[in-house]
Amino acid sequence: MFRSIISRSYSTTISKPLIGSHALITGGSQGVGFEIASLLASKGCRITIAARNEKKLAASAELLNENNPLEDDLKHDYLSIDLKELPKITENMKTYSDMVKDVNILVNCAGKSQNSLLMTAKDHDIIDVINTNLTSAIILTKYISRLMLRNKNPIKHIVNISSVIGVRPMVGTTSYAASKAGLVGFTKATAVELGRKGIRCNAVLPGLISDTAIGDAVNKEIYNEGMAILQGVPNLSTKDIANTVLYLIANGQ
Repeated sequence: MFRSIISRSYSTTISKPLIGSHALITGGSQGVGFEIASLLASKGCRITIAARNEKKLAASAELLNENNPLEDDLKHDYLSIDLKELPKITENMKTYSDMVKDVNILVNCAGKSQNSLLMTAKDHDIIDVINTNLTSAIILTKYISRLMLRNKNPIKHIVNISSVIGVRPMVGTTSYAASKAGLVGFTKATAVELGRKGIRCNAVLPGLISDTAIGDAVNKEIYNEGMAILQGVPNLSTKDIANTVLYLIANGQ
């Protein structure tokens, strides 16, 4: 099943619906990714966060363990990986195979913003945006979905954090918009392909999330010029996005 959610905020009152689950969350050391990790952990889910900065990852994993300790001597953990380095993603997953072998929830949340017009954008920045936001999610989904097929947990869910810019692009967002639109198309295709195997796939399309590094880096002048395009799309917080992801996973959407 595919569900694309643009801007609504959801909450759930279920106490511990994710005990026994293990989530891999890219971009999980800060911002939206860490907020999602924290909320899922509070619902009993074991968390592995993935990002580039090992120091930041270690600190975030420590916070998860302090705030939401697991039973049976289990620990929330992290893996250091640069998602722009596409050829190394599968290689790194194999290196961390013992850590991810029982993952039944994948949240592709790693993202890179764009802050320039297409004509002035550097080629390597365009490539980095596409690789980080789209291609890495495809490769990770390929690898993790294979593991999910062998997983006995009834919850098998992939959530891709896209953006409203993917369906309502504005000036200065060409590469970013293309990557996020591609992520929506990819989610639809995986919902059809993997849904037959019991793996649910959904995309969340938030507007500008001001309390994140990406939101803070947005060129406000360009953003203000494009506000007419985004009329009616509220500015959400990281907690809003995390609640939406939990709603999708915990309610079997």
